Amino acid sequence: MEPIKPTPAPVFNLVGEFSNMTKLNLEGVYVPNVTPFDAKGEIQYEALGELIEYWIGAGVSGIVANASTGESPYLNKEEIAEVLGFVIDQVDGRAQVIAGTGAMATRETIELTRDAKNVGAEVALITTPYFFRPSEEELYGHYAAVLSAVDLPVILYNVPKFTGYSIASKTIYRIAEDCSGLAGVKDSSGSPR
Repeated sequence: MEPIKPTPAPVFNLVGEFSNMTKLNLEGVYVPNVTPFDAKGEIQYEALGELIEYWIGAGVSGIVANASTGESPYLNKEEIAEVLGFVIDQVDGRAQVIAGTGAMATRETIELTRDAKNVGAEVALITTPYFFRPSEEELYGHYAAVLSAVDLPVILYNVPKFTGYSIASKTIYRIAEDCSGLAGVKDSSGSPR
């Protein structure tokens, strides 16, 4: 199999614009990995390992585990940590691992991000809270609380397809200006505003 040719990751580093931003080297292809389940809803770790080996063999720079494609809302807290730990062990330093740790509530997001760090994640990808539609001030408060409570670089993930809304650019800039630990933004809105 011919290796994947690296292209810019869909993550925008804002380093340079804000002095307190965490510097993070994200170059190449970062694949959002699925979490395979059987017909009974049990995680299929053998298939997950095969997927990781496929991506590594294809030459990816990183694997994103437990994000929206990884179906983390369907996993309980223990399963999220187990899947992430499995992915980190399987990757074994051959690529970077980004952990999806976003949740509906700030407290749960903090817990999932701390758990991700404890199992060896290098970076957290945190979606805006879903189900409820927070105001821009509430979004600012959410990310400010998470960033102050965790010791892991965070990529803010704007994905209105799954959350039902898009975070405003001015809120992202305010977070970047006021909080340390933000490393970048992944914007899947198609039209940043």
